[in-house]
Amino acid sequence: MKVLLKNSLLIILFTYVSILLHRGEINDFPKHIHAWAQSDYYALSLGFIDNGLDFFHPQNFVQNPQFPDYFQTPKENGITAADFPIHTYNVALLMRLFDSEAPWIFRSYTLLFSIVGMLFLFLLIKALNGSDIKALFGVALLLLSPVYLYYRAGFLPSIPALSFVITGYFFYHNYLKSGHYKPFYIALTFFTLATLTRTPFAIFLIATFCQEGLKVLQQRKMNYSVLISYIFSFSIIIGYFIYNSHLRSLYGSIFLSKPLTPDSWEEAKYVFNIALENWKWHYLTKWHYLFIPISLIIGIIQLIRTKKISSIHQQFLLQFAIVLTGVLMYSFLMLEQFKAHDYYFIDTFFTPFILYTVIILTYIKFEKFYFNLLALGLIVFATKEMTAHTLDAQVQRKETGSWDKTLDVIHSYSNGDQVLEQLNIPRDAKLLVLDSEAPNIPFILLRRYGYSVHFLSKDNIEKKLDWDYDYIVMQDHSAQHIINTVFPELGQYIRRVGGNGAFSVYKKLSVPEPKSIEQLLQIDEQIPFYQNSIQKDKVWRRKTFNSDSLILIDHNEEFGLTLELYNQKELSSKNALIKVNLDVLTEGLKSANLIFAISNEAETVVYQDRKIYAGQQSYIFTTQPVVSPNHKVSLYLWNGGKEKILVKDFSVAMY
Repeated sequence: MKVLLKNSLLIILFTYVSILLHRGEINDFPKHIHAWAQSDYYALSLGFIDNGLDFFHPQNFVQNPQFPDYFQTPKENGITAADFPIHTYNVALLMRLFDSEAPWIFRSYTLLFSIVGMLFLFLLIKALNGSDIKALFGVALLLLSPVYLYYRAGFLPSIPALSFVITGYFFYHNYLKSGHYKPFYIALTFFTLATLTRTPFAIFLIATFCQEGLKVLQQRKMNYSVLISYIFSFSIIIGYFIYNSHLRSLYGSIFLSKPLTPDSWEEAKYVFNIALENWKWHYLTKWHYLFIPISLIIGIIQLIRTKKISSIHQQFLLQFAIVLTGVLMYSFLMLEQFKAHDYYFIDTFFTPFILYTVIILTYIKFEKFYFNLLALGLIVFATKEMTAHTLDAQVQRKETGSWDKTLDVIHSYSNGDQVLEQLNIPRDAKLLVLDSEAPNIPFILLRRYGYSVHFLSKDNIEKKLDWDYDYIVMQDHSAQHIINTVFPELGQYIRRVGGNGAFSVYKKLSVPEPKSIEQLLQIDEQIPFYQNSIQKDKVWRRKTFNSDSLILIDHNEEFGLTLELYNQKELSSKNALIKVNLDVLTEGLKSANLIFAISNEAETVVYQDRKIYAGQQSYIFTTQPVVSPNHKVSLYLWNGGKEKILVKDFSVAMY
């Protein structure tokens, strides 16, 4: 009863901390770092809802899979090979139960598994005779890894798989200590589930198999109960692997399924250094890194002094050594992924770090009271510093700017499903999306299936225009880029059906119709809510006329000719389309851009840039509703190449 009460209080504590840490993001759509991967898993759950909860045919929204030929082959459906999709399936069941497809269901599901992992890590440290303080500190080391905290309320299966492994090690410890088979079977079940749901976690299943094999060699006696259990486990894993390969051969996949090994040691060192440069302070904080050598030195000193180590610690040290070897081997096979995919740390090195934490915290014991008091003070201080570092890292990981094209896509296609409903486009209509930065994201928001044109080139678009689909979709600001620089003839082959001011829906024409970008987007059919030009208004800044009454931007002016507006109320209620007419007389500009930005105090909420060219040109920008009533709109020329620029005309209209 006492143990149950204590565990209940722990769950309440961990849940309360989790709510504090994640309450602001719990219903956020997948965005920021690795929105692509996270949206793919979100799409699987929605796919299960659409396919009648058919577990063995997971599907996403993109019907031209990324693998094996990078979106080049159209398929009849979105069925995809995927690791054993138990988590995305369970989320689909919960969505059915709550009659909602909101992201909070998926995020809460993942967060719940994280809390379970924290509980069993606490219990594992306690089972190895660690104190409550040590157990809580071990949990803090897990929780306050920046990369772990970022994904623990997300969409990736790495978090549930890691919790399965931690739980598995808790029961594996009980088996090693008692020799009873029941905890072994439970441990093996969790290791098997972790492997099925995320392939790299096979390392830890194989590590326990190797340890049991070494035990057989030492005792020279076969343990058939253990052997048969492993055979059963590996049979399930291999069986699903064969079935998954069958799905891949028939339908392709949205997930990588082959090693990405460096070609040489030089390349390996280069990739390793890039991965560290990108992620070392996101994997762990400096206090995590300090904990490893300091605790190791203290542990070695204690070993030299006492010359003894318990049997259970010896067995866990052996497991740690096997696991670390397996992780290093796997990491070399997939080294290319570590450059950009920070969550591979959770799949690999995080478990040996956890095992090390469990071993060292429970091995080190101070006999003197003042040593314990000093250790407690260091733990409190380190936890405080780790918290500050990790929370700061979360802010960095969620920073955005003009480079964040994925967030741009999310903003453009938000409420896209409702727009298509208003245009009477049926749910079974198939779409061709021309500018999907993360392939599944537009389709999730539009709640339709179809084909993705991920790489924008004339040949790629032209090829996919001949596929079997009902409508073409693209963001309005992308339309100008595609038609002006990628595929100039595209505009005459399509006709706009409608849109929301951020994206538009088109039908392909059987007979070409030449038209300008304004005609394509039907801009001139609308009445602008704001108009201005340099000739009629004095709100323009940095306006310098030369002797010919032309506006001059000198080579020493980095920012020239600026229009600033404040609290434009129409921008708060709708997606807006901004058209800028610019007549530039300077030929051969190397690095000059037209910038449109909206900021709220110090935060930039919209930032779009267009390279400017000589002659009379129109430039299109789009916005989403601005939440804050106190905002500033900026439209200016950025003379990044420090050139002398002459401008004859500059006007703006907002629709």
